[in-house]
Amino acid sequence: MRRHARRLLWLMMVLTSLFTIAGCSISLAKIRKVDMPQEDALRVNWRNYHTYCLGNYAMLFELKGDKTIRKDDGWREVTSDQMALSCANFLIYSSPVMQLLGQNDETFGYLIYNYHDGVSALIIDPRTIHLFYHEHPKGP
Repeated sequence: MRRHARRLLWLMMVLTSLFTIAGCSISLAKIRKVDMPQEDALRVNWRNYHTYCLGNYAMLFELKGDKTIRKDDGWREVTSDQMALSCANFLIYSSPVMQLLGQNDETFGYLIYNYHDGVSALIIDPRTIHLFYHEHPKGP
């Protein structure tokens, strides 16, 4: 029995070490305020990007090319001028234009969102980031 317990303890220590090492190697993508492009220009030129809308909260402009921004459920691809207009109208209190930067500060796209909410992104690999959107709790 003691031999089995030692093996189990050793296995748990190895697994814990591996998870700790893996957790330390995760890199956050940078999210920076930029002056250019401006919000109006992004909205007018939405067709130059892979453009997505998240309900009444955010609008994402992903650069076309070989880079990918993974998103959680709820993001809808903008497919028409009407959809782009209706998506753009909800942002009464929007953030400045935020640039999403991956490894080596490569631009993946731009984000406009409700400034009460939170945004974070992880670098998955040199060509992929995962965007997390955190809605601010509503209520008193």
